[in-house]
Amino acid sequence: GQLIMIFLQNQKQNTVQPRSAKNTKTAESQLLQFSVNGFTLIEVMISTGLFATIMILGIGAILNTNSLFNKNQDQRAIFDNVAFIMEDMSRLMRTGSSFQCEPEVNPSLISESPEDCSLLGYPADSIAFEGPGGDPGVLEDQIVYAFINGALWKSDDGWINSFRLTPPDIKFGDQSGFVVVGSLDGDDRQPLITVRLDGKIVSEQYNFETPFSYQVSITPRRISL
Repeated sequence: GQLIMIFLQNQKQNTVQPRSAKNTKTAESQLLQFSVNGFTLIEVMISTGLFATIMILGIGAILNTNSLFNKNQDQRAIFDNVAFIMEDMSRLMRTGSSFQCEPEVNPSLISESPEDCSLLGYPADSIAFEGPGGDPGVLEDQIVYAFINGALWKSDDGWINSFRLTPPDIKFGDQSGFVVVGSLDGDDRQPLITVRLDGKIVSEQYNFETPFSYQVSITPRRISL
């Protein structure tokens, strides 16, 4: 019986005493006080300023990226336009004949007589030739390309009617034009036509200028005799 009493006394001494009500109340008061205090006005102003700065920088980066994307898309569309014009022109010239070029557009000078323009010292502003399937005795079926006021124009009826090929964003310079050699009958040479497109893309919407230069040499399939 004494052993049992000693064991119970030791267990009572080793048992952890519960926290007093006073200590619990003090801890709750400190937690409540911390929760009520929150952030100071300076801390709120600093965090708000940092957030606004990050948002402004992020929006600016997004707008700049979008502008660059639109600019690149605009440039690509214009370059595709120029490449298509060059390809269409080359295709018609490869199957054409009776090439002649003039320093300026003059419908009265269009004829069926071939004429070189390599001695002008600079590219000619216009070129006329008989298209595929055309009648050599009819002037009204001559295909004509001409540079007028920085734009490229085309006519399918000997310059009776004409239409503009290039958009206003494309501005051709003085180095654009045509050179023809070997077109004269009996000179024992195959005609060679050189087309040069030199200018710049001017976009008022995105406020940029991009220079470009294309040049291609074309030999007609029909042999000049």
